[in-house]
Amino acid sequence: MVGIILRDPDTSKNITISVTGASGFLGNAIVPLLVEYKYIVKPLTRKKIPGYIHVNSYHETPESDVLIHLAEEPDRHIVNVKGKAYMHEAIKLSTALSKKKYKKIIYASSGAVYGNSSVKPHKVSDDAVSNDSYSSIKLECEKIILDAGGLVARFSNLYGTGMSDNNVVSDIANQMSNDESVYVNDDMPVCDFIEISDAANALLALCDHNGKTGLYNIGTGIGTSIGTLAKLILNVTNQNHRVIVSRRHTGNSMFCNILDITDTTKLIGWIPKLSIEQGIAKLMAESTI
Repeated sequence: MVGIILRDPDTSKNITISVTGASGFLGNAIVPLLVEYKYIVKPLTRKKIPGYIHVNSYHETPESDVLIHLAEEPDRHIVNVKGKAYMHEAIKLSTALSKKKYKKIIYASSGAVYGNSSVKPHKVSDDAVSNDSYSSIKLECEKIILDAGGLVARFSNLYGTGMSDNNVVSDIANQMSNDESVYVNDDMPVCDFIEISDAANALLALCDHNGKTGLYNIGTGIGTSIGTLAKLILNVTNQNHRVIVSRRHTGNSMFCNILDITDTTKLIGWIPKLSIEQGIAKLMAESTI
């Protein structure tokens, strides 16, 4: 049974944290932050990277005070293509990890479980939907972790330096190297974009959190359309003269919704620092494009 760990800032160096998927986008952001806050970090990856703990399988994840479980495929399309075989493995891993003797487990889920609705910000009390393999896996693993007394972080759309090319933000940003029209699949969907450093700070706050187990929305609570996102990137790069062309492609697998973070802020004292404008400016300043 997973309990809630009480953390004194002065004694954090005595707390060990295992991070699965530590070499991934979110893992690369949270690991140095945990080290900065004097936690003893066990960064686990299946890749052979200096400074990380290599494992052939995340079933080998060592017991520690806290587990941050990030080791799932983040690409919704890839997960849906893999289907039931991947679902079985993900559920099997979460089940195995939930039975280990961690004092706290934090599982990285997704706002995709709310479906593709941009009408209003979603609260964690809203109905969840499993309309594809990706959301089904997230919901099944959420249940496993919650039943074990853990915490679930439902993240909105992550972006920032180090993100994959298969991301709507990187797709637009990668087009800044030429002077042609900027193409987007659909400029109308409204999404909640959160910069990666804000997401990492939310995980840190959950590590520090003394409260109850449960669901936590991690986003900004603010929606930005894909068309507005493209305009922001053009503005930051001084390319406002370029034309944005929307293909109106209805097969887009990206979830489009906004997360209500009111309860998260009240419970763990976290709030995102960067607006979408500031986050895009930071991204492009750090970009090698």
